[in-house]
Order: sequence, then structure tokens, then C-alpha cells
Amino acid sequence: MKKISLLTALFFLAGCGVNSEFKNALPTKDSTKISVPASSAQALNLTTQKQGLQGQTATFYTFTVDISGMINGATVFVLDLLQNVTANPPTSETANGAVWGPYTDPLSPNTMKLTVTKTGDNTYTYELDGKPKTQPDSSYVAILTGSSTAATDSSGKQIQGYGSGSFTINWDNASSLPQNDGNLGTAAFQYSRVSPTADVSVSVVFTNVLDKPTTNRINAKYQYDATPGSGGTFQFSEDKDFITGPNGNEHMSVESRWQESGTGRSDVKLSGGDVPNPPGQATANECWDSNFLSQFLLLSYDAADSYGQESVCAFTPAQYSTL
Repeated sequence: MKKISLLTALFFLAGCGVNSEFKNALPTKDSTKISVPASSAQALNLTTQKQGLQGQTATFYTFTVDISGMINGATVFVLDLLQNVTANPPTSETANGAVWGPYTDPLSPNTMKLTVTKTGDNTYTYELDGKPKTQPDSSYVAILTGSSTAATDSSGKQIQGYGSGSFTINWDNASSLPQNDGNLGTAAFQYSRVSPTADVSVSVVFTNVLDKPTTNRINAKYQYDATPGSGGTFQFSEDKDFITGPNGNEHMSVESRWQESGTGRSDVKLSGGDVPNPPGQATANECWDSNFLSQFLLLSYDAADSYGQESVCAFTPAQYSTL
């Protein structure tokens, strides 16, 4: 039987545009958009892909684009759902809140409900709940919860799509419903973008999420910061069994920095687990030009495959992630 995503069913609530403070207060894809200089590079598989050569597309640039795209996709999907849910008038509304649903798609065994509550001047909380449609209301579980502060212009009017806040996707709760997407764990997002020209910050903490290729539960963190017109910074860390052995997971961290032209650098560290001792960690440093072509590579564990001079890098010295 084809599985219908729990959240996808909410698209059926979409309709004619409805403008209200409760809708305007919710984050949109513009609130958390991650902009990394793009090329036609293919996604990186750390477990199988060989390090690139000098003059080829930089391996860790590719990794930066790949992970950023994954985060972008997850964020955009959820935030577009919130906007589509609120495209129709709410089922009920008061001065301090609005509710959409309960709603059951004809082909789904799940019932969904979205609640938005005003907690202060331009501040709101929201919750997306689901339950098996045959079960009582006491069976609802929270799939998405969040809070937001809407940005305002000089006249105090809310600017839709801008503000700050946080939201958490609970895949463990979602997995208890009859139809789900098979994901597990939680993803906690924090974001800030108060105007089109303001600094952008997006962070995500993945806790006990399912790594589908290995079926193991892993933890990961992501941090993105950018100033429009001035480049940005990406940090990512993951606890995973990268090296087969008896000592469990290794900790991998990556920090990438880039200029608006696309020129950038990545500094990578792998530690713990079965990383050989001494020194108990391995590092990789790579720099690329405005065409995303690798110009410098230093591998602490493989001098033969290292190349170039660090003086060509747009950023020096190395800077490792704190995640």
C-alpha cells in the first residue's frame, strides 16, 4: 500500500488566500532559506567517494552544498505546509488564537489539526497534531511544535515571511500513526531573519534520528550564518560509525566558509571511536576557487594525496567547527 506522508495530507486544506495575523506570524521558506553558492556538483557519499583531485570540483564544497540542500528541503517542506494549511479560513478563531481542522483526508487513516495561539505582541506558538481517525481526541500526538516572533516594519505592520523563532519536528510521535514516512527521532530548528537585508541564522539539532542506510540512530548538528552580499559560514557535525571497529561512533565535524564570489574553504576533523591513536584524530583542509575547483588539499592521514599551497586560500588559518 502506498504510504501517504502525515504532513502531505494537509495540502488538501489549501485554498484561496486568507490574510490574518495568525498566518502572517508563521515562518515561511524565506525565513530559513539557506543560500550556498551553487554548481552542478554531485552529492558526496563520505563512505564511498574518493577525494577529488586538484582542479576538479572540491569534495568538501560538494559536501557543503549537499547537506545545506538537505536542510533546505526539510525546512521548506514543513514551512510550505504551514502556509498551505492557513490558506483557508480557520475552523475557529478568537482574538488570541485560531484552529484549522480537525481534518481527515478521504484516503488517509489520520486526522490532523493545527492550532496557533497569540502569546504577546507579535509573538505566537503553534502546534500540528495528528491521531488515528478512529481514535478519540485524547489520542492526538504533537508532530510539529513551534514559536515565532513576527518582524514588523516602521509602522508596526507585520512583514510576512520574516522574523525569528523555533520549531521541532517529532518523527517518533509521527511514527505512532497508521501512515508515516518511516523517519524517527526529532529535529529542532532555530532561525532568525528579520528583513531581506538582515543577517540570516539557521541551526538544527537532530537527536536520535534514523540513519536509513545503516538503520542506526545517530545525532547531528547544523549551523548556518550569512550576511547578504558578504558570504557565509556552514557548520555540521555527526556522530556515526565511519570507521569499522570495536569502539563505536566517530565524531565528524565540518566548517565551511565562503565569499560572495563562491571562493571558499572547508576544515574537517574526525575524532574518537576507531580513529587511530596517536593522535586520535584526523583532519582535512580544502580550499576552492570561484568556480568551486579544488586548489589546496591537506590530509593529515595521507600526505601523498595532499597538494597546493595554503596561501591560495581565501581564508586562513584553519578553523574547525565547535559543534
